[in-house]
This record gives sequence, structure tokens and C-alpha cells, in this order.
Amino acid sequence: MSSDFFFASKLLWLVTAPDTVWLELLVLAFPFRTRRWARRLTGLLLVLAILAVAGKPAQYLAQPLENRFPHPGWPACVHGILMLGGGEGPLITASRGVPEITEGAPRLIAAIELLRRYPEAQLIFAGGSGDMLQPEPTEAGTIKAALEQLGIDLGRVRFEDKSRNTWENEVNAMAIAAPEPEQRWVLITSAMHTPRAVGIARRLGWSFLPWPVDYTTLPDGPMRSEGHFAKYLWDFSNVTHEWLGLLAYWLTGRSAELFPAPEPEPSAILCPGTAGAPANSRGARLIEG
Repeated sequence: MSSDFFFASKLLWLVTAPDTVWLELLVLAFPFRTRRWARRLTGLLLVLAILAVAGKPAQYLAQPLENRFPHPGWPACVHGILMLGGGEGPLITASRGVPEITEGAPRLIAAIELLRRYPEAQLIFAGGSGDMLQPEPTEAGTIKAALEQLGIDLGRVRFEDKSRNTWENEVNAMAIAAPEPEQRWVLITSAMHTPRAVGIARRLGWSFLPWPVDYTTLPDGPMRSEGHFAKYLWDFSNVTHEWLGLLAYWLTGRSAELFPAPEPEPSAILCPGTAGAPANSRGARLIEG
């Protein structure tokens, strides 16, 4: 069932991504460029190209996703950290022998800072390969190499390298973590991806403190236009993928809600050394690493 969902979602997105559809329509119209409908279609595609740059639709679509879960303050304690894969370059890492991390860098920085501040916490990195044809190498291998270079104690880190999408990330990580209700776990992923990741966690019954990173928008307005049409079309495809992912996960029962919203932290979280006192206040003492 999980494999069927994985392959179906990959194949469907392969032909329906907005940037792909734009090119498909352009190629379709070219042989009939002397026909009226083809000229009109080409004109429409050019108008859409202009709107993609001038109208910044990707930013307006991304803002509700990135604003959904505000970045939290430092909690009193953290028992565990789940970092979801994304933005690593496993093939380049394996072929060149140097960890390649692009969009995933903010996730790694956040994970290292949390490990430093909370010395009792463990880190689980979940990320295999989303490539349908090449399951190896994995995102986990890239992160492991990066953490080794940065001098992080790998005894505090566990790696999950079989998952291919967010659902499998969290299902497999939960089997490793075996979280207890009184523990506080932090979930690190990109801000745009946080609502879907939280929806999955709630469906699994795993309570998290969301820790969004890797923002692409300002909180209250569009950024100044930079880049080119291909970049804006790529950004639009990414945010469309996330909105459609929220819908698909909800319809298939993989998310508890269509658009998850913040909830109060559980009141039964216990910090080590507090003699059973609950610790759910953001104003509590910071534990330095």
C-alpha cells in the first residue's frame, strides 16, 4: 500500500507539475503555430510567464504554509529531535566524497543547535531516497558524513535510511524512537513542509513541538523580485506540490487534518531532574549544552 502510494504520487507529479505542464503545452502548440488556437495558447503561456514573475504567486501561496506554525522559543527540556530529510545531495556526496547539503542546511544547523543546548536529547534523522530508480545512496548517508565532519557525537544520533516520503519518514522514525507521552520531541523540517509533517505526526499519535526552518517568504508581504522565469516557475511548482500533498495525505488518511493548526503543548511533559514537575513553559530555565 505504501509503495503503491509512493510510485503513484511520483508518476502523477512527473506529468502534472506546473513547470512541466507549461512546457508540455508549449511543445503541443508549436507544430500548430499557424493555427489560431495555437497562437492563443502561446499568448496565454507568455502571459502566465509574466504573471509568474510580476505577480509572485508562489510567495502568496507559500506564506500561509510558512506562517501556520510560528517558530517556538527554547523549551525547558527536549528529549528527542526528529529531523526530516530534504535538500541533501546523496549522489554528489557519494561520487565526490564531500557532503552536499543545499536546501537542507537550515535543518542541519537547527538540529546541531538543539543537540548543543539539550545534552540529554537524542537526534533521529529520517531520510532514504525519493528516487524511484535509484534507492542508493541515501540522504541519511549525506547527513551522517556532514555530522562526522562537524565533530558531532554520532552516539547521540540514529539514522533511518529506508523512507522515501514524509509518511515513511515518520512511521519508520517512530518505530526507532518509541516515544513516551511525557517526552517532548522536536520536529525539524522546512516551514512550508511543517503543516503536512505535523498532520502525519498527529495521525500517528506522536506529539511534537514543531521547529520550522528554511523560510522562503517574509511573514507579511512578498519579497523583492529576483531571479528569472525558470526560478519562479520552479518555486510555484514547489508550493503547488506542498498544497496538493496536504490534500492527498488527508484524502488517503495519512494526515489527521487537511490544514493542521498549532495546538497547546501536552501538560504532562517531564524534564529530567525535575522530580516529576511538568515542564511546558517556554519561559523555563534554558539548559545549556
